[in-house]
Amino acid sequence: MMDEGRVVVDVSGEEKKQLHKADLLELFEKAAGKEGLPLVFYMFTDMLQQATDLMFTGKDADKILQEAFGVEPKDGVAVLEGVVSRKKQLIPPLLAALQARQE
Repeated sequence: MMDEGRVVVDVSGEEKKQLHKADLLELFEKAAGKEGLPLVFYMFTDMLQQATDLMFTGKDADKILQEAFGVEPKDGVAVLEGVVSRKKQLIPPLLAALQARQE
């Protein structure tokens, strides 16, 4: 887990992805409420396919992902082709999109 002030990044393996998507989204919403987090992004990376399924919840999370990655999220998931590194490929554009909304 990486904690950068109000941004917390956690990583897990394929086994958590096997849970039903609706259950995961509900879990993320509950955790966000409990922890007082306005947004939750959860990264499932497939190294063989060189892609990430980024699950999310929170106000305007879908719009933030559109701005950060130019993708059209659907049903709480954004497919990010070519994104496999949280530090180099996920966090920088995500933080840039969040910061642009602050200005």
